[in-house]
Amino acid sequence: MGNTGSQQAWDELSGSIRAGDALAVRSFLGRLSAARGGTAAASIRETRALKALDLNSPSCPALQLAAACGRADIVGLLLDFCNSDPQLPNLALDATDDAKRTALHWAASVARPPYCGQCVAQLLGRNADPCIAAADGTTPLDAARRAGCQQCVRTIEGKVQLWEGWVDHDERRLLPLPLWRQKWMVVLLDRRPNTGPAHLAGAVLVVCCGCGRTLQAEAYVFQLRCSGCGSQVELTPFLQLAIYEPPSSSSPILALDAAVPAVCLRLPQMPSQLVAKALEDASWRSATDALLQGKLRRALQSTAGSGRTHGLTFKLLGQEGTILAEHSFRVATEAARSQVLGILRDPSRAAYDASHALRAGAPATAAIASSQLPPQSPWSCSSCTYAHVAADARLAACAMCGALRGSMHKGASSTLPEPSAPPAEELGEASAPPPPPRAPPAMPAASPAAPNSEMSKEVAPAASREDSAKVATGTDEEMVDLCVVCLDRYADTAVIPCGHMCGCEACLRGILETPGAQCPLCRGAATTVIRIYRN
Repeated sequence: MGNTGSQQAWDELSGSIRAGDALAVRSFLGRLSAARGGTAAASIRETRALKALDLNSPSCPALQLAAACGRADIVGLLLDFCNSDPQLPNLALDATDDAKRTALHWAASVARPPYCGQCVAQLLGRNADPCIAAADGTTPLDAARRAGCQQCVRTIEGKVQLWEGWVDHDERRLLPLPLWRQKWMVVLLDRRPNTGPAHLAGAVLVVCCGCGRTLQAEAYVFQLRCSGCGSQVELTPFLQLAIYEPPSSSSPILALDAAVPAVCLRLPQMPSQLVAKALEDASWRSATDALLQGKLRRALQSTAGSGRTHGLTFKLLGQEGTILAEHSFRVATEAARSQVLGILRDPSRAAYDASHALRAGAPATAAIASSQLPPQSPWSCSSCTYAHVAADARLAACAMCGALRGSMHKGASSTLPEPSAPPAEELGEASAPPPPPRAPPAMPAASPAAPNSEMSKEVAPAASREDSAKVATGTDEEMVDLCVVCLDRYADTAVIPCGHMCGCEACLRGILETPGAQCPLCRGAATTVIRIYRN
């Protein structure tokens, strides 16, 4: 803390937060705003102390303290007041303390239901990042599991999960005999690669998907601007596969009550280190075929009793190709098997899609919906008009600006997440269990509206091309319209079909003459260019 006066001011605010006195916190923020705006009626000493107070500094972690106390109302008050008052700096939602813990870490680490779940839902609804690992290596989900709070675990998993459901699980052990057991499986976003312990959270190398340039990302820096093509590059989190045990094999109804998974695997981002394939549906015919091929374990798996028939298996491989772990699953439907296989066969792409959906304010499962779309269905972003073709056509969110795709953008939920308890499955004739406790009523979270109209430009009659050769000079505001290629002439020519008016006619026609011509702004295919004449 800078001085004694600032320490006293922080003690007053922290005391009000611990006491849960929202009125006192609001009054303090009003005095802080008045002191910074020069309209305070307090003494000069108190005004200086208030001006020196920085609520974003690790020494004044107001948001983290409110989250640790389970005060969802004060968490919302701090964010709304500071982010709407022009005299106060915006509170950083993912600001970290000295131990690199965010407010979401603190909210999830204190098992005080239902208040801890309310804070977790409040922060996630405002797009707090759940994939940041603290200095001790724990993510908010790890903190909730360590605290044993099932409500916080289900709430966070509901935000970051790509797929979840009941499965029949068989893990390869020393004995070749298969043992199918009913379990709950979740595939979710885990942590970003440059967060965690100091020896692991150093600079990592990432590759720009636009130009292939290798970039260096420092610790806890999650978005970079490529120096080659200007694209924004985001560090994609790892994926995690968690398997939970049901409460009891003798229970007539399966209802998950575990906060800590029995198996927790961090999936590698390299597809070469993970082998996933479908198994033949369980039947005597598949068992006979496997036995004739000398695959005793596969034959036994096809004969062992299981309530589900659509199987898949995956292996985790080490650097030298050694098998580190092997798991087999059976799911209820063919569609579920296709979804899980799509994630496991390309974990990097699945994590990339889910991370973009999460950044746009939607659950990570929004990315799974895009895998059900035809692979050859190009689409253009309604916000920035970026053309998504080939592999990019499967994305659920824009690769350039992060806006959700088509109807998914319009239908994205604007309410705070609630704890998503797994559905109960009946093993026999029994009444359904009482529903799990839900998170408190949530406040609507603001979401950006998609543009509903497109700008239209009128092409004037042909004129002399010498106008585009004029050197651009003028103020800083006028220099924004420079050609992105030569940075010398005005950008007066648009690329078709994306519509970006990003260069001069000479440069864009030169690009158009090259094989595989692309828009220099969005990298979309360029078929022709049109000169736009200004008044």
